[in-house]
Amino acid sequence: MTKKLKLPTLLIISDNPSIGQWFKKNLSGRFYFIEAPDRRTALETVRTVSIDYIVLDSLLEEIDPLELSSELRQMSFAVPIFLITGRLKKSFRSAANRAGVTDFLNDQLSVEEIEARTAVVCKSAATRNKTADLSRQIKPAAETSESDFLKNRVLSDKPIAGFKKKKDR
Repeated sequence: MTKKLKLPTLLIISDNPSIGQWFKKNLSGRFYFIEAPDRRTALETVRTVSIDYIVLDSLLEEIDPLELSSELRQMSFAVPIFLITGRLKKSFRSAANRAGVTDFLNDQLSVEEIEARTAVVCKSAATRNKTADLSRQIKPAAETSESDFLKNRVLSDKPIAGFKKKKDR
């Protein structure tokens, strides 16, 4: 019996059909694609479907992409949002980051760039999950037994006592 691997879900928010076509042509088999041509569809999709990545076109007509990014971020804190843009001004990028954009994709789309960006996000998420798992495994100080406390104190006092003797000489 073979297991079917679940592909990560990529939500493409763009009113330009060629962007969705580009993703499907170049990244098919790597992602499951959902397209949202407008704000309403995008918000409804994030509300009802488990999304792994969001790609947001900065050239949406009649929609402020930073405002939409902010709304999406409020709805789904952990989902990375990639903004397709050719705007390089630091002020725009800073505003986009404040609005919840995780990273930027050049408007001259590249498979390598998208793979690199998603890999970085995956690695960061894996590190956060591993850190959270480890922190759950560590006993809080209140759960430490009295004998553990004394053993640790005795061990830590010895080097200090030795240091004081050397200093007094």
